[in-house]
Amino acid sequence: MHFPIPERPGPWLAVALLLSVCACQEEEGFGSVQLVVQPPALSPIDIARVTAAVQVPSATREPVPLEFTDSQWTGTFGPLSTGQLTSFHVKAFDASGFLLFQNASELTFIEAGRTHTIDLPMQSPTPFEPRKWTGRLSSPRRFHTATDLYANKVLIAGGTVLGPGGFAPTAEVELYEPTPERFTPMPPMASPRSEATATLLPQGQVLVVGGDSGQGLLATAERFDPQTNTWSPAGSMASPRLFHTATRLPSGKVLITGGTATGPSDSLAAAEIYDPETNTWSPAASMATPRLLHTATLLPSGKVLVAGGTSSSLAGDLSSCEFYEPETNRWVAAPRMFEPRSGHTATLLPSGAVFVAGGVYPPPTGSPWGGERWDPIVEAWILGPAATANVRRHAATLLPSGRVLVTGGFLEPQFAVAQTAAPYQMQYQGFQPNERLLFGRAGHTATLLRSGKVLLVGGNDQESISELYGP
Repeated sequence: MHFPIPERPGPWLAVALLLSVCACQEEEGFGSVQLVVQPPALSPIDIARVTAAVQVPSATREPVPLEFTDSQWTGTFGPLSTGQLTSFHVKAFDASGFLLFQNASELTFIEAGRTHTIDLPMQSPTPFEPRKWTGRLSSPRRFHTATDLYANKVLIAGGTVLGPGGFAPTAEVELYEPTPERFTPMPPMASPRSEATATLLPQGQVLVVGGDSGQGLLATAERFDPQTNTWSPAGSMASPRLFHTATRLPSGKVLITGGTATGPSDSLAAAEIYDPETNTWSPAASMATPRLLHTATLLPSGKVLVAGGTSSSLAGDLSSCEFYEPETNRWVAAPRMFEPRSGHTATLLPSGAVFVAGGVYPPPTGSPWGGERWDPIVEAWILGPAATANVRRHAATLLPSGRVLVTGGFLEPQFAVAQTAAPYQMQYQGFQPNERLLFGRAGHTATLLRSGKVLLVGGNDQESISELYGP
């Protein structure tokens, strides 16, 4: 007998599952069942283990691992009563123990001397689109860094992982390769780091600065050399920093601004500059306003636009902005944004404008959530379109089409994790309808690859699968 596969594939993936009852009876009223599961080809997510459990009206037996032979998983079950309804619950796992697919056959009478063939779709426990799967990290993480290397590879460093003792920063580093879509472990950093910054230097090395080690906030920095796959010390800042920004200047030096040295109840106005040629740090002029969870964007003019943030967790968000001028090492006041924001994103557009999204809480009175943009021609902020929801700690990526892709984030005010991808179209100055990610993500990274696709990594405490967005 055959059971139809749903018309809409959605999270379903068809798997042929054959049930055959041995013609011979082990004893009167009993029979045996040979279970054959032919899983789909999954690349790069491979099935490592398949189990099956027999359920009868009175009880469910313990799951039994199936054996892998000739590209299929098989197992024999018996003796089973031929006079009662029986079903089989099948689950497929990857090497880390993550449940990939599961389903159960419909209740069937076991009859001696007959062979049953059932087309059984196996259902993913989470929304599944095969084209979006692109490899798995060694462990789920968020608040890590992702750096696009010149070799079209992405370096994933640090972050917070869930271990036996709870959430903790990690020193783990992995390298993503688009071909063949996999993550490869790299040598770890000298210190665990969460909420650090990572900047690609002109020589192709990666500078990782500050963050939380789990034992305290860090003032140290490290450099990764992709030619040798090694880490080396990069000096120390004058003070530890968390929730800061790092911006590479036209000179190749790196500007570090704001953050906190003690915790979210206090913030810094101080700024520092790293010189990759001498591997040294020097003080820069301080901002007019202390801030953390702000943004810093390098403009075509060479100036840096710092926007929003908060002065402390006990105070409200900031709408104030200021420019840093590298040539004169001074800060100049800039017009305020329409809305105070922290944990937002700022994206440089091809026109030289800066699009700011999210980070607004509480909701603005009498106006919808949305973005705004800095227009360098009129030197003013222009209120942008309404958004379907307000998020913080999301990611925003400029696409080759000129759209800005806003993904995931913590939803305000309920602090749930968003599972949406909202493309913003500058031409129409509005968000297009939301698309759905495989998993909710916040504190993740979204990196534009040479292919034009966006690599989304981490941001989910339970799931380490990464995904691709785009053509």
